[in-house]
Amino acid sequence: MSDGSWPIPDTGHIANYRQTRSEIHILRWRITNMARLRTLLLITVLSLPIAVLASCASGGVANDGLLASGERKRVLAPIEAAELVVRESFPPRYAVRVTSGLPSGCAAFDRIELKREGRNLDLTVWNMVPADDSVVCTMIYAIARNTAELGSDFAPGRTYTVRVNGEAKITFTAR
Repeated sequence: MSDGSWPIPDTGHIANYRQTRSEIHILRWRITNMARLRTLLLITVLSLPIAVLASCASGGVANDGLLASGERKRVLAPIEAAELVVRESFPPRYAVRVTSGLPSGCAAFDRIELKREGRNLDLTVWNMVPADDSVVCTMIYAIARNTAELGSDFAPGRTYTVRVNGEAKITFTAR
């Protein structure tokens, strides 16, 4: 007792203290690693929209600044569905609701062309994509929904065929 130390009774408190200290160390390690994991996850989640924005301008059109020339070309759009719409009018007006695909983040819907030959109506659905095939685009498949007005010049009782990008999609009998 003369050396200035205090006597510690042997009640197991030292062992408990060491065990508690180890548990605190493990808990600190877990909290630190969880914080690191959360930070990494946050960085990953936040970088995805930045990557998408970098590859596309607003409206889903490719950012021409990424292309040396900024040139784009027209390509046929993949067709997902086509549906006849009959407008409540006299005489009835017809339209086709077309669902087409945008195969990448650089693809943008361009237009629908209508050509009528007798009882056949041909719709051609176009997308615009970068002219340079080596341009890297996000692999995001999107959908474009558009309506093509066919008009009302249809003879009642006659059957008409609507082809979309060369494939017969709809047959209807005019009212």
